[in-house]
Amino acid sequence: LRRAASLLAGGERSITDVALDVGFGDLSNFVRTFRRAAGVSPGRFRRAARGDRKILQDRLAARPVG
Repeated sequence: LRRAASLLAGGERSITDVALDVGFGDLSNFVRTFRRAAGVSPGRFRRAARGDRKILQDRLAARPVG
């Protein structure tokens, strides 16, 4: 599931593709297992990770250089 989290946070692949890539045979089993482990659905996890990345990028852009 760590690999799935990494793929969800950093890529544009579909959740189904991520599920298959990490060894799940079907999407519903992956979603159920991921939700139990992470506390949120894969889609919500992805949106949160993207939001965190955007916040970090904005903060870095606002910092003075040097």
